[in-house]
Amino acid sequence: MSAKLSVVIAVCRSWLKTIGEVLRKAADLEFPKSPWEWIGSADALYARVEHRDGLEFTGRLRIDSESTPWGLGTLSDEGGPGWYPTTDGRYFCPATSLAEREASYLENGHKPLKARRLAERRVMEDLQALLAYRKSWFMYRLEVEARRNNVVVAKLEVCGLRADPHVNRMDSRVDDVFWCLVDDARQAAHEAVDTAVSRWRAQAG
Repeated sequence: MSAKLSVVIAVCRSWLKTIGEVLRKAADLEFPKSPWEWIGSADALYARVEHRDGLEFTGRLRIDSESTPWGLGTLSDEGGPGWYPTTDGRYFCPATSLAEREASYLENGHKPLKARRLAERRVMEDLQALLAYRKSWFMYRLEVEARRNNVVVAKLEVCGLRADPHVNRMDSRVDDVFWCLVDDARQAAHEAVDTAVSRWRAQAG
């Protein structure tokens, strides 16, 4: 192999290495590593661990199979005043009636015709969302455990959480609730420890 060819190969390798590093950094910027780890088991879909004040906080996000999106409305085999027929033979009663929505739009300055159309659109959007529940979207349960020396000292959860989690980017609503639960669990953990110490001192005295 000639010296010139060796130089060309070395230069090409250097360029490829540089290009690879640039692409990797660009990917990291576009898809930053999430503190949530995909678990994908019956125990949890996602999990994350944080440490604060000598405590270990473990958050677990799982599908909530018990909650129902009552905020959208209800479906029934029998209809009534203000109910809307669906394509599967059932009837939909919106949580917020058409008249209530229309009045809200009127209060916000919309003209009657536009207010009516907007209200009807919102009712139909709620209906479609309810029909798609557990098919294309779900509600979630977020649980946070606080541990000290591998012993659970506090455990809190929030049910009926609407979110759109991703592998590389967790929904901000989940993050917000997680940190609220961490704060509450930290306070509950410290109170539990203080109570245990007070009882021990009382028994020792």
